[in-house]
Amino acid sequence: MSTTHPICATINSTDEAASIFDGISYGKGAAWLKQAFKILGFGTMRNGMHHYFEKYQWGNTTLPDFVGSLDAVYQASGDTCLSDHGMTLTQWCD
Repeated sequence: MSTTHPICATINSTDEAASIFDGISYGKGAAWLKQAFKILGFGTMRNGMHHYFEKYQWGNTTLPDFVGSLDAVYQASGDTCLSDHGMTLTQWCD
């Protein structure tokens, strides 16, 4: 479908990045963040984002870096929402 695009894509230039940021991108990103927030809860989401920003400040990152930071904090929290279903946050994202 020409009016959609994946939530993750390989971007080769800043011009290409600017061309794909539209309502679809923001909507998909917001939906993903809302789902992750619902799974993790406020404290774990906040702590995971803090972990991510501290670890990767001043550097380039990928979506797996962000998810990995959230997942590390989630695993350390002892929450079993996802593990009760036999998965990690990283597996849920895949």
